[in-house]
Amino acid sequence: MQSADFQSWLAAQQHRFEDVMSRLLPAPDIAPQRLHQAMRYSVLDGGKRVRPLSLLLSAACFGPIPPVARELAASEVLHGARTLVGAAGTEIWRFRAVGKGKLTLRLGYFRSFAPAQVARRFRVDFRVS
Repeated sequence: MQSADFQSWLAAQQHRFEDVMSRLLPAPDIAPQRLHQAMRYSVLDGGKRVRPLSLLLSAACFGPIPPVARELAASEVLHGARTLVGAAGTEIWRFRAVGKGKLTLRLGYFRSFAPAQVARRFRVDFRVS
């Protein structure tokens, strides 16, 4: 790939990435506005392009970029934020059934900067038949 071709490809991938992320993030005028503006700045205006573009470039070396690579590239933006105290993160849990039955999973979310009280509770019921 020639330098000019690579620059065009890079600009196109960056534009697609920013377009997708812009649609996924909350609009800056939705409450709480300050939080949503900060989220958009950290993803769209503040950089964070090297990891996702590296992943897309690696995938492109083997042919057309599959949709899953684009999803992984978007998740790379959140990778560094997961280690910050109080920062939003994404967790993906996969469960594998080993037999029939029911299970209730109860989770509590605590804020590290707040008194020891549950900020939010979650309950998920599983049934395998």
